[in-house]
Amino acid sequence: FAWHGGVKFSIWRGLDQFENHQYSSAIPHLERAVTMYPKPIGRFHLILAEMYLENDEIENAREHVLKAQSVNPEHEVPRVLLEKIKIKKMD
Repeated sequence: FAWHGGVKFSIWRGLDQFENHQYSSAIPHLERAVTMYPKPIGRFHLILAEMYLENDEIENAREHVLKAQSVNPEHEVPRVLLEKIKIKKMD
């Protein structure tokens, strides 16, 4: 029960803080959630990638985009984020 509650709390806080653009607080919560959750969830990796990209942490953003892409290879959003990362790297 404690594990399940911890995961749910991390997801809830991470998403809440993401929606409020509090990325430095949201990132640890969602990182904890993706680490603890036994099945990869592409959506959380995409959100982490967006936040890392916003914080100019390009390699962390790329890592999470690739994880999201491996979960759902046909999804368009990872391709879009990879293009944003490529552009940001050139800046």
